[in-house]
Amino acid sequence: MEYVDKILKALKKRKESVILDLYIKDYDKSNFYFAIVYNEKIKKFKVLFVPLDGVDNIKNIEEYFCYQFIFVETVNYIMDCINTFQKDNKYDLDCRNKDISSYYIEINTNVGGVNNKYLFTRYIDKNYVVFFDIIVTLFEHAPNIVSELCKKLLGEFDSSFDSFKYNGSFDIDISDYKALFSKDVLNTKLDVSDIEFIETVGNYTYGVIGGKLIVLELIERLNILNVFSRELDVLGEEVYTILSGMLQGIKKPFYRLELVLKSEDFKSDNRYSKYYLCYGVEEDHFKIVDSYLNYELGLENVLEKLVKTNDYDNNMIDEIKEYLNSLNKDIDVDKLVNFFIK
Repeated sequence: MEYVDKILKALKKRKESVILDLYIKDYDKSNFYFAIVYNEKIKKFKVLFVPLDGVDNIKNIEEYFCYQFIFVETVNYIMDCINTFQKDNKYDLDCRNKDISSYYIEINTNVGGVNNKYLFTRYIDKNYVVFFDIIVTLFEHAPNIVSELCKKLLGEFDSSFDSFKYNGSFDIDISDYKALFSKDVLNTKLDVSDIEFIETVGNYTYGVIGGKLIVLELIERLNILNVFSRELDVLGEEVYTILSGMLQGIKKPFYRLELVLKSEDFKSDNRYSKYYLCYGVEEDHFKIVDSYLNYELGLENVLEKLVKTNDYDNNMIDEIKEYLNSLNKDIDVDKLVNFFIK
């Protein structure tokens, strides 16, 4: 926080008061400061951007200040949104994952005589939609080089963006990755042959072992390993095994499901579809790779002929048949299953 303290002192000397600021620390090993400030001398609002990694001498931090003017109407809109939100807010101001010190996001507001500090890890929580326009506005007044960071911060608001809330984030030397794990973990009886599914899509590697989903994001240029595991130790034997499988280039593809809005859509080559990676069936739903973790793709979609696959195993088919038979409806189970797998 030393940088922020220096910035605030410098702003005070300049007769500039902070309406709102955004501090980003150790986000993919990068650090930034943004603020909306009011200059009392010229009676104007400005957006301040400070690329903290470029600061060679903190004593002269003002030399690194980048400003752009912002319309007073925009600032008034932002202040009105914050003022309304903070009156009705029922969510915790601290939304951090306490197990991760990196990917730190801090937003401070000073509106309507109320000072609030909001804390997040990696993403702005989707309950805080009030910050969407604010973040976009800040980045619109910053250099284009940080535009990709804006997309990452707002990942939870984009249904096409994988926004796994990682349980762990670690520095890693790929040539000596085993050093990240304890001796007990390295002596595990698990082997890469125990991996049920493992596949890399984009920046993410998805793996399933013992029926549990593990997601790894390896950022090699920064030597960062991000880990998601809802029910497992983030440095446990399962994660070690999946990471080993990934580095060995093992591939065991997931099943693919295609979901449409209505059954007739399957006859169209230009249909609108959603695709999911699937790793089996549990009770009344497919087990799918889903970053929101609360979405279930129900088996009723098989009954309604809204889902198809070309990949499956006998166990999956047996469980789907069991579900359909349990409905006690006058339906042709075999016909529905044949539709699903063709």
